[in-house]
Amino acid sequence: MPTPIKTPSETVKNGWDNWGRFGKGNQAARGNSVPRKAAQFSAKLFSAVSLADFSAIVRATIADAKKGDRYAHKLLFDSLIGPSIQIDLLEKMEQLERDIQSLKDDEN
Repeated sequence: MPTPIKTPSETVKNGWDNWGRFGKGNQAARGNSVPRKAAQFSAKLFSAVSLADFSAIVRATIADAKKGDRYAHKLLFDSLIGPSIQIDLLEKMEQLERDIQSLKDDEN
């Protein structure tokens, strides 16, 4: 059986132990509470919305999209194929590359 690694119990002045981890009593060691709260909200949402409810919401969103609701279109497209990017993004990148090359040419 392998010997367990002993960790130093002494906390140095700056709040870190001898292994470089948060020492006992270091207030920063509590962590970020936002992901924990988000997980709690997600759990509540999942428990409150049944599969039948969710199916009805999806069907209603599809019906709204078919009627021309732009928000329903966006929600469905973003959910199914991911958020859209600007069509002219490639053109903007090409223009920036030309501008950079022009600046380089001016330096020479």
